[in-house]
Order: sequence, then C-alpha cells, then structure tokens
Amino acid sequence: GAWFLRNSNSGGAGDVVFTYGAGGITQRPIKGDYNNDGIDTAGIYDQTSGAFFLRNANSSGPANIVFTFGPAATNWIPLCGDWNNDGFDTIGLYEPVSGTFFLKNSNTAGAADITFSFGAGGATMLVGDWNLDGRDTIGIYIPASGSWFLRNTNASGAADVVFGYGPAGATPLTGDWDAL
Repeated sequence: GAWFLRNSNSGGAGDVVFTYGAGGITQRPIKGDYNNDGIDTAGIYDQTSGAFFLRNANSSGPANIVFTFGPAATNWIPLCGDWNNDGFDTIGLYEPVSGTFFLKNSNTAGAADITFSFGAGGATMLVGDWNLDGRDTIGIYIPASGSWFLRNTNASGAADVVFGYGPAGATPLTGDWDAL
C-alpha cells in the first residue's frame, strides 16, 4: 500500500510518499483528478468486491469517495479518465477477454454511461487524450507486436491512429510529456 510519487522526470527519492490501501494482488492502483482541482490523486479498485476507493489528496487517510461498480472479478482492469470533458476524472472498467469498456461519467454506483467493445484478448488497454479535444479516449497496445491502436471517440469502430513503437513485450505507458 505504499505510494512513491515524483514531481519531475528524474531520478531520486519520492517527493511524496504515503500509504493508501492495503496492497496485495486484488487491489489495483489508479489515479485521477476526482475533484477537478488540477491534481491527480490516488485511488484503489478492489477486484474482490468491485469497490472503488478514491482519495482527493496524495496522503494517507480514508477514501473521500467510495462506491461499487461492476462485478467482483479479478481479471477486469480499472481505468480513469475525463470521458466527457467536464474536468473531473471518472472511472471505468475494461474486460479484457471480450475487449469491452464500461465507462462512467460520475464516480458513483450504477450502470455504465458508455459501453463499447474495442480490441480483444491479449491487448493492454490505454487511456489518453490523443487528439487534444479535452476528452480522454481509449486505446489498446498489443505486446506481442509493439502495436498501438488509438480511438478518438469512446465507441466501437476502427482505430483512428495505428503505429508501432517499442520492442515486442514492452509495457506501455501514456502521459503528456511535452505539455501540448
């Protein structure tokens, strides 16, 4: 349950270090700006209960937002993004066997606001604002080939952007590295 955060892309000790969550293989970390203050903070998805525990500060303490979404399933993958360009990051789930995404526009229990399929088994899901329109959308990465497939809308369909990058088997990581 230990978090080590760096405020620069450089080596060194964590600028912010705290504990949050119990750790373990059934608790998956996520991050997002859950309260629209411009700061990404810690969150936990508990795969055994389907519960999200979101914090509005990068410090130890209780969750500010707690709710259950989706099934208790150890193979589902949590994700977070601003799906509707309202400034709030909200959660979602990716079911990797079928390649189905379940996205919420609020951090509350209830049915998904957006459901669609993209990709299939063996893919690693991605989240980012690929076209700078203020909305996060999904993508997939195929580790075996180093291939990236990005969508500019959260809907089924062909990839809007396809490219190869990195060696086969690499772990993908997305971010805004140049402030554009």
